[in-house]
Amino acid sequence: MIHTLLSPYVNGCMGTYQRPIFLVGRHFYERTHVPRMTPVPDSGWLQALNLPLRVTIGVALACSTLLVLDSRSVLLLGTFGSLTRPLVIVALVVAAALSITGIGAIVVKHIQRKLERAAVLERLEHLAPFELRLLADAIKEKRQSFYTYVHSPHVATLMAKGIVHSPGGTHNQDHYPFTINDFVWKYLLERKDDFIYRDETNKKSEAEVRRRLR
Repeated sequence: MIHTLLSPYVNGCMGTYQRPIFLVGRHFYERTHVPRMTPVPDSGWLQALNLPLRVTIGVALACSTLLVLDSRSVLLLGTFGSLTRPLVIVALVVAAALSITGIGAIVVKHIQRKLERAAVLERLEHLAPFELRLLADAIKEKRQSFYTYVHSPHVATLMAKGIVHSPGGTHNQDHYPFTINDFVWKYLLERKDDFIYRDETNKKSEAEVRRRLR
């Protein structure tokens, strides 16, 4: 009976004080608990490996020189600490790897450029008559640059083939500047007689067609 009489009072007290006590405990937990952090390596140190090729080659040569001097007892690396020689070896390995990778990238880029230029020069053998005429006229006038309508379809195809380019800018639309790429211009001058002959042959063929249509 006593339990029955006191139950509302006890429940009321617990209902009144349970929530504040819970909130205080939760606040204390959040203020004092240190969350477990998953260690993530900082990738900023990788920027130190992004060095110019000449620097990595210089580091590799310097480390090689130090190791040679150490092997001949000219400059003992051990006098600078027990870790000096291992650190020099590690630096040599890293610098040599970066140098080899950089040199390989340059060689690959050079090969790709040669292949791309070879493909462009191959397209010179399959030009449309008016495309050939633009190049032949430039050869005759000994001018690497020429001027024509900005939206000329023939020049557009030459640009798409990598033969000519435009410096851009604001110019007269009827006299817009275009320039034959340097390696193409050199090739054209080496075979100028062939390109001029092909253009003259096309002109004769066109004249013959016009004559027959009359």
